[in-house]
Amino acid sequence: MLRETMLPDEEFGDLYHRLVGTSNIIQKIESHMRMCLSQQSFNAWSLRHYSKLSESVLKRSLLFLGAPGTGKTITAKGCADHYARTENSPVVFLEVGEPRSKFVGESSKNVKAVFDYARSIAEQRKVVLFVDEFDSVGVSRDTNQMHDDVAAMVNTLNQHMTSLQTNPNVFIIACSNLERRIDHATKRRFDFTIEFKRPDADQRKDLLTRLLENYNFDEDEIIRAAKKTKDYTQDDITRVVNLAVENAFAENAPVTNEHLAEAIEDIKPTGEYA
Repeated sequence: MLRETMLPDEEFGDLYHRLVGTSNIIQKIESHMRMCLSQQSFNAWSLRHYSKLSESVLKRSLLFLGAPGTGKTITAKGCADHYARTENSPVVFLEVGEPRSKFVGESSKNVKAVFDYARSIAEQRKVVLFVDEFDSVGVSRDTNQMHDDVAAMVNTLNQHMTSLQTNPNVFIIACSNLERRIDHATKRRFDFTIEFKRPDADQRKDLLTRLLENYNFDEDEIIRAAKKTKDYTQDDITRVVNLAVENAFAENAPVTNEHLAEAIEDIKPTGEYA
């Protein structure tokens, strides 16, 4: 149910350098993470400007929302690794699997176990607790058909998120494609909601430039490909380039604009999730 990675980590560090198309929000995420986890920096700032410590009301948590493939997960991992490197502070990155169980009472126990474990690590290390597909655990209780066991799980989640707000060594990042399915009370446990959008034309050009840098494409070809991939997610565009390279390899030929155009035809943009 938990995957644990000690940061900094080479794989996570590589993800940070792949964060093309989300540059407009990375700075906000990094600033918030530093404010929440670097207590000494926050205290120094407070003393410098206000001559006394201000009581922090930070919830030390962010909710990422957006279509699949828009970079939510790699942004979470990349920014956590970047924090560990720039602050020279080891961080434990805890990825939460599916805590829901078909057995009555087990879901709440699983949620409690996750938070208890994060709290125990936070006694010695900083922790980034990462929950993907958050709508499956923070599911909305605004329905008469909800099973009592699921409602109890959400109650447990809310209680433990609140209890961690005073812990300066824990930071929570949750991701979801389905905002409307997240419980309203649960959403209030986050400092900010950050929306991940599909890349615009300039961002698509930047992403394609990086992905195609070894294949001798000129700028005009990349601009044309960027126009053809309107409404594509970052992951969609990566899959387009991978397919073009695979087709060129199968032909034992260099990757051409034709391979790229054919790949764009074959791979359609990811649809929206209601």
